Amino acid sequence: MKGNNLHMELTLKLNLALNAEEEQERQLYNLVPTLNGMGYMYERYSPFVNEYLKAYIESLPHIKDPVLDIGVAYGVTVLDSLKMGAHVIANEIYKPHLELLVQNVPVELKNHLTLNLGRFPQETNFEENSLGAVLISRVLNFLTGDEIDIGLAKVFKWLKPGAKVYIIAETVYKELFKKIIPIVHERIAQNLEWPGELEHVRHYMSKRQEHLPDAIHFLDDKVLKRSLLKAGFRIEKCSLFSKNNIPQDARFDGKETVGIIGIKPI
Repeated sequence: MKGNNLHMELTLKLNLALNAEEEQERQLYNLVPTLNGMGYMYERYSPFVNEYLKAYIESLPHIKDPVLDIGVAYGVTVLDSLKMGAHVIANEIYKPHLELLVQNVPVELKNHLTLNLGRFPQETNFEENSLGAVLISRVLNFLTGDEIDIGLAKVFKWLKPGAKVYIIAETVYKELFKKIIPIVHERIAQNLEWPGELEHVRHYMSKRQEHLPDAIHFLDDKVLKRSLLKAGFRIEKCSLFSKNNIPQDARFDGKETVGIIGIKPI
């Protein structure tokens, strides 16, 4: 029955080797670095993280078909999806992350979880019209523009008519990337198709280089709207926003993150 696990306590238990600064951020901000140097993730889910993730989680009791969570890392959203009664396909590029996830899933919910190891979009394939929802949270920033277009076209085919894709991505507007903002603005002025697709990003960063790749694709609402419309989606909602309780160098002007919800027309 959907939602019959609502009172079950599902929390990640991660035994990570963190330095003092990383452990402090874990305590203050609920953030831990991934094992493969592809950013950070929340150790515990909170519905107040952002309205797009909240909308995805709250939709799950009404969805009978499997849902796909792309780039789950340690899988905190997977645990909350299972708690809501969903059948979750957990996609991840790095096998040790999936192994940690499995260790944290109660035995009685393991039959609701399908693991999918592979890089999105090249190594992920599902049947057309088979998925009830797709979550892509903080993943598109690690793809090229071409990969984004290919990936969203695939997601459109996989979703059932009327189903939604929920996307959260990072913009360039962070104190950490302050030196990069003028570069992105110049590329926007040049009318480049993917103005935020940059290499050698670490050169401009004062910290966190070991936890982020050198190539990052900064995104915004205009680029994501264009890409979803190109794939065939109808846009339900899109906005720039700031998350609560984040480190000082991840803040800037309230436009640090972009969220978008796309619907596959019936």
